[in-house]
Amino acid sequence: MKVAKGRGVLMVLPSDPEGPMIDLIEWLEPQAKFMRIPLCEDEVPRIIAFRTKNLHAAYDDLMNKGVKFTRELWGPQPDLGIVGVCCCFDPNGNLIELIELNPGQRHSKAEVLVKSG
Repeated sequence: MKVAKGRGVLMVLPSDPEGPMIDLIEWLEPQAKFMRIPLCEDEVPRIIAFRTKNLHAAYDDLMNKGVKFTRELWGPQPDLGIVGVCCCFDPNGNLIELIELNPGQRHSKAEVLVKSG
């Protein structure tokens, strides 16, 4: 996407700050729409994202198993703290994002870049 603006919340268990995290985002610009194939460059689809370890190996493994991706694995992107990110389709056609962040990092640094940019 060339431009994206949203608001969100990161949720973690206070008793397990390094454990599971849910990142809920409401896309304001462009507005999210229900997915249709093929995806348009200026639309934000509804997805579920999973923080992943060893993303490059997971990507290769899923590709070898015939999983369909929206594009090649993207990253690294050091300014955002992203090791890599990719989106694929689950067996039901839902869009799944897999993202690996720098070690010890809880979320991307996109907000910092927007404020400074």
